[in-house]
Amino acid sequence: MGTEAVMMGTASPASSNTTLAAIAEEVARSMASSIAVAGAHFIRTPLRYPSGTSTIVRIDGSANRYFVSDNGAGYEEVLMLNAARGYSIIAHGLINGTGVGFDHRRFFVAQASQDELVGVAGAIANLSCRAVIQTVLNHEVKKSNVDKELLLERLERAFGKPRVERDIIIRGASTVEWDVVARVAQDNVVSIFDYARPHKMSVSTAAAKFHDIARLELPPRRIVAVRDYRGMGNLLGLLNQAADVIEIESTTDATLRRLGGLAA
Repeated sequence: MGTEAVMMGTASPASSNTTLAAIAEEVARSMASSIAVAGAHFIRTPLRYPSGTSTIVRIDGSANRYFVSDNGAGYEEVLMLNAARGYSIIAHGLINGTGVGFDHRRFFVAQASQDELVGVAGAIANLSCRAVIQTVLNHEVKKSNVDKELLLERLERAFGKPRVERDIIIRGASTVEWDVVARVAQDNVVSIFDYARPHKMSVSTAAAKFHDIARLELPPRRIVAVRDYRGMGNLLGLLNQAADVIEIESTTDATLRRLGGLAA
């Protein structure tokens, strides 16, 4: 009786495999779909660009010769960032040795056989997605460098160039060494200024940095600059817990001096 009950409650290997195969097939169908438009077929893949848009692969052709491309979707993504030139440079670097072409707008394979379509479509989608991600990352780094340089210029104007130390390292209470954009020392008051981008990783790092430095026996004044408050969204609250937050361009020299401890 006990053995029989165990047997009844346990699925056979064949039954289990069949169920898993059916589930896997359903998952695969939900991750990709296709639609025909004017003779071409567009496949929506599981890959997504940083904007959240699905990576699309377009297939044209017949008679076992197919043209496969990303239809310029990656190019359209980076156009919104005004980073098309950077995208082209990255794309040409990625296609080396892959057999995939790039015409300044599209990743493509001009003559794929039917047997090659699955692999070619996957390669096109991956390259397009990787190129966009790398372009976005590079673009953010460039913007960050521009903003940091602007912050340094503002500090040198407000406090005088000799008082502003660029690119310093401060050891926090935890003994972790932190990179900081600038330190201003004057009238026995020390202030540090840093920069945060509107991304969770950047804000989390800045918050951890300033909380650690705040635990020093004689902590400096702590100010973090952002491009604009609105663009930070609800991440602004996290920064405010760790430091005074300023907008790089709109904050006046008088406010910078006050936050830095310089008497009016």
